[in-house]
Amino acid sequence: MQRRTAHRITVCLALLVALCPLSLHAAIPKAGTVTQVVGKATLTRADLPQDLPVKFRDPVFLKDKITTQEKAFVRVLLGGKAVVTVRELSVLTITEEPDHATIHLTSGVVALSVARQRLRPGEYVELRTPHAIAAVRGTHVNAEVHGDTSTLTNLGGEAYYASIDDPTNFKTFPDNTQVNADAQGMGTPEVMSPEVAQQQ
Repeated sequence: MQRRTAHRITVCLALLVALCPLSLHAAIPKAGTVTQVVGKATLTRADLPQDLPVKFRDPVFLKDKITTQEKAFVRVLLGGKAVVTVRELSVLTITEEPDHATIHLTSGVVALSVARQRLRPGEYVELRTPHAIAAVRGTHVNAEVHGDTSTLTNLGGEAYYASIDDPTNFKTFPDNTQVNADAQGMGTPEVMSPEVAQQQ
């Protein structure tokens, strides 16, 4: 009898250990799914002891950090509403508020494409750098962070921009324009030349 009881306890403990990571992940909402990986990229997650290589069809949970290496990029589908392309030598995380997801770009370059028809009324996707914010509804916006400067690019569609120091004072982001920002504040959007537009 004692042996059977001990065996049952051992089995139960083994199941708890095996299911513990799953229960932790179940408590963290899923942000998206990796749809393409080229080159080397890593994923950092709070409940994992070490970074993991990013793989095709990997789930991306809120607060996961994606880091791409040289000549690499990762593409993530966010809830069927937006596609985020993380280009080489970039670092980003994804968080979420009740009415929007937020992509935090620490360094590098990211391209965001939002399907307006899939958004709920009032919903948008926020693209945030250390210096600037873009609120995006159905458009293509790129963000770059190099050193102490951020650049936002609106390739066409509905988008708004604001300084990180004045995050509620959004202004209309005209089509085919770029705006730079640094610790001193935001610049004024300028129309891109054809040469610059082709590089986006």
